[in-house]
Amino acid sequence: MKLYHITEIKNLFGEDGIAKKGLVPQCGDRSKSIGDTRCAVSLTSSYESLKSWKLYLYPNVKPDDLCILQVDIDKQNIKNYENKTEFYTNILIPPEKINVVKFYDSITNEPISFLYLYKNDFNDYLNKIPIKIKTIETPVIKYVEKLTRAKKLEDELKRFRDELKYSKERFENLEGSRKNYK
Repeated sequence: MKLYHITEIKNLFGEDGIAKKGLVPQCGDRSKSIGDTRCAVSLTSSYESLKSWKLYLYPNVKPDDLCILQVDIDKQNIKNYENKTEFYTNILIPPEKINVVKFYDSITNEPISFLYLYKNDFNDYLNKIPIKIKTIETPVIKYVEKLTRAKKLEDELKRFRDELKYSKERFENLEGSRKNYK
């Protein structure tokens, strides 16, 4: 069964991150803040639920600092909350069963941010015919590797730019010294 979970992007990284350990059942401060004391991973079958979860669980976090995870889990391992679209599990969901969901315009292939979908009605967009939005699921491990490589390249490019700027300044100083010498 395919279900969804929302979390901060930063929770994907590191030795204790989702890409390494998976989704670990726990009862954290966010769960306790809404009166839930179960040691579990909360899941939903509805994108619309994610909007409420963002509001209650991440009120001070920008939507673009969050990501939607799609998990593949056996039906016998989940239990319902009070409604039909929200579930929980007490078992660890390994990284191999987790994908990061990204939204794209199906015509232009341009990415659509969670912020845009958050401000609008998910179902209005996802249920239109012809479908205007498509989702691409990337395994969480590959997603984190890709972001890590991109960050390293970005850091390397910044270092290179700094070196060029330093070299240019040194060259200009040498040119200035040479003119003064004549």
